[in-house]
Amino acid sequence: MRRKIYKRFVMCITTGKVLEEDSFWYDGDVCECKGQSGSTTTVDYEYNKRMAAIAEQQQGQATELFNLFKYGVIYDPNEEVTDPNAKKVLNPEWTKWDNQKRTASMSADNDPYGTFGSSLASIGKEPEKYISDPEAKTTKGALEGYDSNTISELKLMQEQLASEYKLLPLQTEAERKLIPLRAETEEAGLGLQKAMITDAQKSLKERSPVISKFYEEALSGVDVEKRVSEARAGVMQDFGQSMDIARRDMSRMGIDPTSGRGTAVFKNIGVERATRMAGASTAAENLAEQEKFERLRLGVGTNIQYQ
Repeated sequence: MRRKIYKRFVMCITTGKVLEEDSFWYDGDVCECKGQSGSTTTVDYEYNKRMAAIAEQQQGQATELFNLFKYGVIYDPNEEVTDPNAKKVLNPEWTKWDNQKRTASMSADNDPYGTFGSSLASIGKEPEKYISDPEAKTTKGALEGYDSNTISELKLMQEQLASEYKLLPLQTEAERKLIPLRAETEEAGLGLQKAMITDAQKSLKERSPVISKFYEEALSGVDVEKRVSEARAGVMQDFGQSMDIARRDMSRMGIDPTSGRGTAVFKNIGVERATRMAGASTAAENLAEQEKFERLRLGVGTNIQYQ
């Protein structure tokens, strides 16, 4: 029979789509692991016995924890038990055992061949003849000397709740007295806010002309051409004085200003003046543009820096 053998098979559990498949076709005999027919049920009594013992142990621990929470001890002091200190009475089990013994003895006496001799051994060990009266009851707490004042977690919680309940009237009264104080505090706070708003409005009114003037100056900007002209005029004035000084110096030294030497000196002064005027013009223009930008930046309240 031809069969498909899968070496690896991966499928999406949500969509059912095959994600990976590694398989091949096989022709020949195969051994199918189908198990034996029919069904058998076996019970492991030892295992069940151990599990029952564990369950009983867990139940006992849970009971002890509950008693510890409720009473402060691991037992229930209210549990009713037989009073071991009560008067002694004849044990019914002993009476039953004695009757069995008598019957076995009579059988043995009438049996010359001893076929009933084993009956004496089968009745078991003699139980206690007198026991405490099973009808006399007491509590486990009385036997263990339980003190009703023992503090348990439950009692502590109850005491805490009772204390909180007693404090409720005092808290309510304190809260009632605090209401006027809170109202006064809120009123004082509103008054302070109102005063601050009034001061702010007054200050704004007083500063309004100054602010308006500031914005007007910021928007009007800086006259760049004027600043450049002023810088050039300053350079011209400085070099005008330099020309006068140069003429006086040449006159003292007997040099004719119109001579070649004098012309060279004035030519150098002219070149220097032109250079200084160009530098002063550029510097004045840059400073004017920067000042204009700063005015506008402060006017709109931005942190952009001039580049």
